[in-house]
Amino acid sequence: MNLKVVNKKVFVVSDIHNDADRFKLLLEKIDFAEDDILILAGDIFDRGNQPIELYFEILKHPNIQVIQGNHDVWLAREIMEKSIDY
Repeated sequence: MNLKVVNKKVFVVSDIHNDADRFKLLLEKIDFAEDDILILAGDIFDRGNQPIELYFEILKHPNIQVIQGNHDVWLAREIMEKSIDY
């Protein structure tokens, strides 16, 4: 990841664990804007029950950078293993 940060707010968050509702509240609370940068530092998925809603919320924001955490890697591996079975 190569980020040039000049006159921007940068936020780092981790361990969202599929909680789309709280993630949206977080974006509101920090007043997340187009000029800001949010780095999601792992464990975005797994555990909670809103993975699809969370995924599409993240995709709405091109200024969100994602770093996979161990839970994200485990989930991706499980999805890949199950897709091979089909």
